[in-house]
This record gives sequence, C-alpha cells and structure tokens, in this order.
Amino acid sequence: MKCSATNPQISFHRIRGRYAKDGFALVSTISIMALLLIMAVAMMNLSSISVRESSSKLALVQAQNNARLSLMIAIGELQEEMGPDMRISAESAILDGNEDTEAIEGVAQSR
Repeated sequence: MKCSATNPQISFHRIRGRYAKDGFALVSTISIMALLLIMAVAMMNLSSISVRESSSKLALVQAQNNARLSLMIAIGELQEEMGPDMRISAESAILDGNEDTEAIEGVAQSR
C-alpha cells in the first residue's frame, strides 16, 4: 500500500495515525502549562495577601510601642512633679457628694 495521489483515503489514514500521538502530546502540554499558570497566579495572590497582612501587623506593633512609650513618659513626668509614690496627690474632697456643705460626706477618712 503505497501512498499516492490517486488514493487519498490511504494517505489520510496514514497521516491521521502518524500525527495522533503528536496531538495527544500537544494537548497534554497545553493542559500542564495552563495548570502551571493557574498555580503561579494563585501563588502571586497568596504572596500579596501575606505582604498586606504583615504590613498591617507592623503598623499595629508600631502603634502599641508608641502608646507604651508615651505612657512611660507621662508616668515619669508625673513622678517627677509629685515626688515619691507615698505622697498624696489629691484630697478626698474630690469625692464629696455634696459640694454645698463644708463637711466631706461619703468618705470615711478625709485625708
């Protein structure tokens, strides 16, 4: 069975049989490339989410550190103004329920 121009059906079958394996390889290669592309896009999305999350955590930690530092500065300034911790900074009169009378009411010890 020779391939000739007079018998096109035989040549069609030969070409079809010869290229059938090559077509499978092409389809499988394209499928694998599509799968790799999908995986690459998913990894890029995951990494961008991770970067955003870490930057927001960094901002939160920085804000907490700034708050802690300002609190320590405020306590230091208060201790500098008031002296040792055993001093009284306010009298119990600030807890008086009735400011119209001279007596401090509602407090067991006035000092």
